[in-house]
Amino acid sequence: MPSFTPKDGADVGEARPLTERADTRSIDSAEERIKLIQRLYDSTIEQDLFADAYAEHFTWHAPKGRGTLMGDHQGRAYIEEAFAHVVSISSEFNSVIGEILADDECVISFNRDYGVRASDGAKFDFDVAIRWHVADGQIQEMWEYIQDEEHKGEFF
Repeated sequence: MPSFTPKDGADVGEARPLTERADTRSIDSAEERIKLIQRLYDSTIEQDLFADAYAEHFTWHAPKGRGTLMGDHQGRAYIEEAFAHVVSISSEFNSVIGEILADDECVISFNRDYGVRASDGAKFDFDVAIRWHVADGQIQEMWEYIQDEEHKGEFF
């Protein structure tokens, strides 16, 4: 079978038919990763964080900027504090999943976060894509990509 060589000359390996790549163990692990992230979103909507989903030394990468939830953060304790902060200032918070995709190494979720700040009735509404690294049954690291970073930084 021919291999694909991009214009810059980098070797990306040999293309293989999908049937050669199919491995039921990887399909099961991808499905389990999706279920973990789905359960996490469900608990967030119920305002009861599923903290055990996160590894003790979890790392959260959010865009740099103003606001408590922006920048890089370490540890499960930070996630618990961030979740408590969001719940404490929001009279309404929703995160609606559009799609979740996974493979053996990561999960990608696309969602829309929206709600209302309790103190002044200000609204937030933005699209978010998150890349999750899941290993050993827990979220080890996540990278958050926000449609409107400035709005999130100002709101939270």
